[in-house]
Amino acid sequence: MFFIILILSICLITQSFIFRIYKKRVGIPIKKYYSQKNVNAWNFLVNKHFSKPETEKQKSAYLATLIHDLKSPTFAQIRTLKLLLSGAFGTLSKEQTEIIKETLNSENYLAEIVSNILTAYRCENNELQLYFCTFDFIEQVNRVCTDLKPLSNEKSQKINISTNCNLIHISADKLQLTRVINNLISNAIRYGFKNSTINITIKNDNKNLEFSVENKSIPIPSEKLSTIFKKYSNNGMGHYNSASTGLGLYLSKQIIEMHEGKIFAKSTENGMCTFGFTLDKSVICKPDNKDNKEKIMYYNN
Repeated sequence: MFFIILILSICLITQSFIFRIYKKRVGIPIKKYYSQKNVNAWNFLVNKHFSKPETEKQKSAYLATLIHDLKSPTFAQIRTLKLLLSGAFGTLSKEQTEIIKETLNSENYLAEIVSNILTAYRCENNELQLYFCTFDFIEQVNRVCTDLKPLSNEKSQKINISTNCNLIHISADKLQLTRVINNLISNAIRYGFKNSTINITIKNDNKNLEFSVENKSIPIPSEKLSTIFKKYSNNGMGHYNSASTGLGLYLSKQIIEMHEGKIFAKSTENGMCTFGFTLDKSVICKPDNKDNKEKIMYYNN
């Protein structure tokens, strides 16, 4: 069964790449081939094989080992593909460049899965550390939006950022908090309608810091919102779980709660969906506090 899971995992990643290329070559909608059932097959087999409570630790240990072994070759492939695109090994034709870019996108997607699963494993085993440092929260949000601009451009979407202040220095784990910000904004882009606007709001009211992302998409039923942050959630929300491990929102919730904050999700009948989080005012630093000394906090359940 272990080998079946491994083979299926690799096949699903490979499918993602092949279908993208096939769609471009022959113009056939990818959704006809890349169904939600195929995407969730990996999660189904893993949970089915380790369905008993006493095997939960065994499942986590197995997944962590498997994913850790995928980490090094995955990042090595990403570096190689970037070298190819830079012309380090010679000039590429237009078609070669296109195919390598598609392959790189698939490898980056796989790298994200690897990172998410390893982080989830560390959370569950009290091994995740938070490295606190001082940084400008608004500047970091802008950087994430810049990185995700190509993704929004593909769907002709606009990203608006509104805030009631010019800068907000906070003391938090920059890497992990950026992971949350990236997850919420990228979800809004991926599942938002084409030619729509992604509205990002940052508020500092001296009581707490609030970050939210709003998009226009398929409405989420109220009964589904209560489970949308659960690990490997199989809540029928295909448009929020497609091509994923079901860990993105789960990890976001864990990271925010580790910062003693709260995460939330809202959806209206007209399809306005809002995801965000609030952090206590204790994370906000005084304007003259520029101490970048790292502080480490261990996560314990």
